[in-house]
Amino acid sequence: YSTTNGLPHNRVSAIAQAKNGTLWFGTGGGLAVREGTNFVTLPTLANSVIREILEASDGSMWFAMGPGGTSASRWKMENGRTNLVTYTYGDGLPGATILSMVEDQKGRIWFGTYASGVTCFDGTSFVTYTTADGLAQDRVHAVHIDRDGVMWIGTFVAGLSRFDPASMVHFTKADGMGSAYVSALAEDKDGGIWIGTMGGGASRWDGKRFTNYTTANGLPNNVVGALAADRSGAIWLGTVGGLVRWTPAPGQGQGIGGG
Repeated sequence: YSTTNGLPHNRVSAIAQAKNGTLWFGTGGGLAVREGTNFVTLPTLANSVIREILEASDGSMWFAMGPGGTSASRWKMENGRTNLVTYTYGDGLPGATILSMVEDQKGRIWFGTYASGVTCFDGTSFVTYTTADGLAQDRVHAVHIDRDGVMWIGTFVAGLSRFDPASMVHFTKADGMGSAYVSALAEDKDGGIWIGTMGGGASRWDGKRFTNYTTANGLPNNVVGALAADRSGAIWLGTVGGLVRWTPAPGQGQGIGGG
């Protein structure tokens, strides 16, 4: 699929499927949804470069945009009308590019940024946490809320953090991770936290220790830029050498299957 099918741009940077089945696509030239066999471009947002898409529990869609005027927009159909609200630096959002988004159990939206740490939006105001508040690094590539409501933060070169404003725990390669350069986070059905890294393969934290998966275990490449857990319990790993499906192997605890 390309611009000939209705995509606003051929560089697709974000994909999300809403609970109602709608497929959303963020591109380098705007936002689109899939209708039938074609794509429909939605009205122009504050920035045409869409980096992340998130569906919140209230049914609203969040779009992170940038660089070139970083902003985030909240879109929702209310009373038969489209309600679009855009937040920028003037509203309290950091000026750094948003790299990741997640919603916590209280309905707050968290933003991981390129150089301004993590920012929390409670529906009214923004609060930002940086290294001054205990973060390992202000360049946050990935954020994840686990089943217990704990936030995990993956940074550029400072590893993984278990985030709590009152008490933060940091993990690096010295603690057993494959690499301190974190690119993606996900959680499996047993509560294990998966960490995709740029050069160290993937690591899994079971609450006590890390288990690392690299080309030696069947990965096609040690650069893992994307992770996702499906409904069957499998973990999908996107690498620069191909796609991998991980499933617990009976009698072995784990198994890697290539795609």
